[in-house]
Amino acid sequence: MNLRLGLILLLLLLVAVVVMPAQAQEDVCPAEILERALVELGTNCANLGRNNACYGFNDVQADFVGAVPSGFFSQPSDRADLNVLQSIRTAPLDKAEGTWGIATLNVQANLPGALPGQNVVFMLLGAVEIEDAVPPEDALILPDDPLEVMTADVAQLRSEPDPKAPIASTVLAGTPLWADGVSADSQWLRVFFMAGREATAWVHVASLDSPPALTDLPVITPESRTPMQAFHFQTGLGGVQCDEAPSLLLVQGPENIAVNITANGADIEIGSFIVLRTLGDDTMQIIVLSGGAKLNPHSTRPIYAPPGFTSLCPLNSILRGNCSWTTPRVMFKTEQVLLLIINRIFQRAANLFHYIVHVPEVVCASGIGGVVCELEFPEPDLALSRAREQCGAGQLSPDICRVLFPSETS
Repeated sequence: MNLRLGLILLLLLLVAVVVMPAQAQEDVCPAEILERALVELGTNCANLGRNNACYGFNDVQADFVGAVPSGFFSQPSDRADLNVLQSIRTAPLDKAEGTWGIATLNVQANLPGALPGQNVVFMLLGAVEIEDAVPPEDALILPDDPLEVMTADVAQLRSEPDPKAPIASTVLAGTPLWADGVSADSQWLRVFFMAGREATAWVHVASLDSPPALTDLPVITPESRTPMQAFHFQTGLGGVQCDEAPSLLLVQGPENIAVNITANGADIEIGSFIVLRTLGDDTMQIIVLSGGAKLNPHSTRPIYAPPGFTSLCPLNSILRGNCSWTTPRVMFKTEQVLLLIINRIFQRAANLFHYIVHVPEVVCASGIGGVVCELEFPEPDLALSRAREQCGAGQLSPDICRVLFPSETS
């Protein structure tokens, strides 16, 4: 009898050991909070205007440049102009309050307004704080409607407002162009012109038929920054930690168009969609999900990171926009798990983005010398089109190209 009772108690104990961790995980990351947050997010922040922030889901707090009315930007669906916003903070998951802070920013890219989808989308998930590093009085405000101009003769468009700059293209007389800014010496206009992945070029005013009134356009210099083009941020500031509700900063630019941002003082050129976060050792991490990223883009030795790869930047190494980024590597399986929330966001709130992105899957298996991990993409030809170009141009290392295209490299 005692033996039988002991076996029953042992069985109950084993069942409890198996069930309790699953229940604990469910308690820590209640699915109903995440589902509600994502469903309401798509409605709360729909049709967000340019240079605006949206309070997506509780809890979000913000600081402003000047005085604002009582209750301003204090509840879901509230909007605020970036010109009055100094910083914004989203709260980590709080299962007792049923909250998980989410905010969305629609930031004007430093690109002509004639470019469709030229905004950069920022999404703060969980414990994230972001602060605008562009003083309001210095912010470049581009016109909503670029000015139409026309070439009088055959004109050379250049990459910079300099007669010695590389030629982006040559256009015929009578070619219409759309200008959104003027050089500091008033001799050049920046115009919308697609050349590869670059969306801008410069035309000399002497090449134009009836040059416009230049006072109608803002002055654009290499130092010009649109609101929130440069920012400081940090993630993971306390709260409940769970894989299903991570603390991340998502950044999506126009698809396949080069856009420059400055994060925590480090210059980054993004080609589509990246994820940023800070780690506990004063390190910033970038994870590329689509297109690609160019780190230290203005240096003589930029670093290229393709989709599925990540790199770390020690914050104390940043100097004049450059950082001692680590060699890009395939993201770990644990990192991929944190990003699965992005797939759910696109299922519930895809209307807040320019295009849908799929998180690549990290597949690991034991191989000669240890565990070997590979990346699997839902649509590899499309997802890796830019990486294929970079491998052909020698911009990506042979090791990275072998990981991305194992059947094509030896």
